[in-house]
Amino acid sequence: MSIIRADSIKNRAGNGAPDFPNGITVTGIVTSTVLDASVTNLTVTGNLGVGGTVTYEDVTNVDSLGVGTFRDGLRVTGICTATAFHGDGSALTGIDATALKDGSGNVIVQASSLDVVVSAGKTFKPATTNSTDLGTTNERWRVIYTNDLELSNKGSQNSVDGTWGDWTLQEGETDIFMINNRTGKKFKINMTEVD
Repeated sequence: MSIIRADSIKNRAGNGAPDFPNGITVTGIVTSTVLDASVTNLTVTGNLGVGGTVTYEDVTNVDSLGVGTFRDGLRVTGICTATAFHGDGSALTGIDATALKDGSGNVIVQASSLDVVVSAGKTFKPATTNSTDLGTTNERWRVIYTNDLELSNKGSQNSVDGTWGDWTLQEGETDIFMINNRTGKKFKINMTEVD
């Protein structure tokens, strides 16, 4: 086996890099500051670390620690697990935006139009005042659990004396109270105990 010790190897003319027409086999580490060639096939059995950008057309697996940019889109045939999503999602397809469903596909909330709004402050409200009912004559809520009950028909009028009111119903230990929010007066509902 021959050993070559040299600080620099050049071509025969002494003005460039040497040619290896039959190839070159290196069993150690090759360090290069620049690669001025188009590589047709490059096989890496271990890890490949790149500090810049890798541009590719077709690969089998991509394991990226940073952000990957896919200019022609991203097609996933298996499961895509993400801890964060960036974008408005306006181009997503296959999503039913008219209903909220459980894990089995059963419809929990069905939307027919912009009737109700759930705000970021966890407020469930109609889209506009005095426009949406809670239940129907044939489909009623079974039980309504609430603390104080606010009653107001401001902006309209009742069918008895044509006025409007603003009341708050509150529960006491042994009585139920009504507060007139327009006048500030407080009333107790007279109740008769039954067996």
